[in-house]
Amino acid sequence: MNPDVKLILHKAISCMGVIIPDIWLKQLQDRIIYDPVIKRKKLGADPIPLFETVLFELRSRCNNTCSFCPANINYDERDDIVMPFELFNKAVLQLNELGFAGRVCFYINNEPLIVPNIAEYVSIAVKNLPKARKFQILTNGLALSRDIGEKLLKSGVNSVIINWYHEDLESPLPQRILDFQAMAQEFNKNGKNRVTVQVDRRRINDILTNRANFAPNKKGINNHSHKGGFCTYPFTHLCINPEGKVMLCCMDVYYRNVIGSISTDKIVDIWYGREFQQIRQHLLNGDREPLLLCNKCDHIGVQPGHMKTVAKKIIRELSGCS
Repeated sequence: MNPDVKLILHKAISCMGVIIPDIWLKQLQDRIIYDPVIKRKKLGADPIPLFETVLFELRSRCNNTCSFCPANINYDERDDIVMPFELFNKAVLQLNELGFAGRVCFYINNEPLIVPNIAEYVSIAVKNLPKARKFQILTNGLALSRDIGEKLLKSGVNSVIINWYHEDLESPLPQRILDFQAMAQEFNKNGKNRVTVQVDRRRINDILTNRANFAPNKKGINNHSHKGGFCTYPFTHLCINPEGKVMLCCMDVYYRNVIGSISTDKIVDIWYGREFQQIRQHLLNGDREPLLLCNKCDHIGVQPGHMKTVAKKIIRELSGCS
């Protein structure tokens, strides 16, 4: 089971003055963390719901040196490929036919602002996906300029997250980020469409998840710590690389587990196809062992927001312990 969850549960149980075997702890993990998500999102249904989020990696390149990321400029082994507009448009039109009403992301393991004409991709999606609730850019801000910022705001993007990576979290934000925040505020006063801008300070040398054993600074650390465990990603996210290949999830940085290709197959056929379904069944069974990437991945399998809710619940129920 996940080491962080195991630690929380062990602490909670020790607070009660009893010792519980790991197999029981795993059952608690399933009951407290996974089962509520599976039930709420109807992930055990047949067929499962359509994906909530579609992520486009429009260019297989980043421009930063984050030590935790396999796509950093000192470590990336991928060819530099940009998705043709024709292929992107083909995918968007299929999403339109599906009535897609979720989140459209213009990033996976890359930097979207170094994609040539990034605003045009956003405009195509906004124009053709009227039901989609969010059009999102996640950037490190290094390539952010006034010109790119203005074009993005006009494109229809409604969510921009800037992760500012630095060794010192107290360091001042670059002027280009401050300028973009001001531009967005002015845009929101005068424009019909509002855009939210979120700036998060992040440590450039953080140790995070092992990203299916691809993280450069976490190789060999807890690589086999989570052989059993559910994960929502193959149930909720559709990840498309610059060549149109659909990957298992966002952890598949180097495209090791390709499920299909939108160049030759329809999105709906890939999503409900046999390979995806078999993978999902293993995850529903809490069995990552047979899965190429999942059996090396230490990602807990749910979004951080859900884990915060779980932690608060445990703390609340055990508030009498010291």
